[in-house]
Amino acid sequence: MRQIEFRHNWRASQDVEFATLLESVGNGTMSKVTIPNSSQANSMEDLVQQVLGVNLNDADNAAMVLTLTLEDTEAVNNYCLSSMPGRCLEMHAADTFLDCRQPDMYPPEVVKAMRIPGVPPGTLSLKVGARYMIVKNMMQHVFNGVRCVLVSIVGSKSVFVRLITGPGAGKIILLPAVIFAITPEQSGLPFSIRRRQLPMIPAFAVTIHKAQGQTLKIVGLFITTPMFTHGQLYTALSRTRGWSNIRVFSSLPNPFQIRNCVCVHVL
Repeated sequence: MRQIEFRHNWRASQDVEFATLLESVGNGTMSKVTIPNSSQANSMEDLVQQVLGVNLNDADNAAMVLTLTLEDTEAVNNYCLSSMPGRCLEMHAADTFLDCRQPDMYPPEVVKAMRIPGVPPGTLSLKVGARYMIVKNMMQHVFNGVRCVLVSIVGSKSVFVRLITGPGAGKIILLPAVIFAITPEQSGLPFSIRRRQLPMIPAFAVTIHKAQGQTLKIVGLFITTPMFTHGQLYTALSRTRGWSNIRVFSSLPNPFQIRNCVCVHVL
């Protein structure tokens, strides 16, 4: 086996100062990062407007808000969906509990309301023109991480979407509801769940973890809690080319600095 090391950040190659900062953030030598004045936003609404624009139907395909938690992601996406014109419909998942010995203790509506990483929500809000991310490998051009725009809703269990990233960008495809296997480790419940739902999540905002591998033109960081995972800040900042492409809103006591979290012993 031949070990290969990545030494050059191609996204930030034209901004030497930012590339040097990313290296310091990545290796843990920088404990805090100061946000330039030009990259600061005053509120969540201001952050969304600076990153995605006033008209979300015309938002840049390479712009996205990144958050640290699923709760923050939901808050930003709900705000974006409510800001768009048109009627918002709800697609409800069909959940089957497997080997659940005490089903009365776990009402279906409570389980559907849980935020479970890696699977679509129990109740998926749909609005034509809104942006989503596919979360399951489906076919050649439709796989986990590809972003799309909702074109139309077909019946009760399928939609037409237009792909905006990936090798099939520009294509309109029919996306049906599929089965997701939810393990006890994912949900924290003492049984497995089989969920039938559309394989996508709202994607005006996603978690930093979900944004790994994305190359973005404009990145917004919505921060309500300190960084808590190894390499989280590096992943967020390295999605784009420099500070001119980054906007940050923080509700922490010191909103002008972001704490870096790196487990140096791992490196």
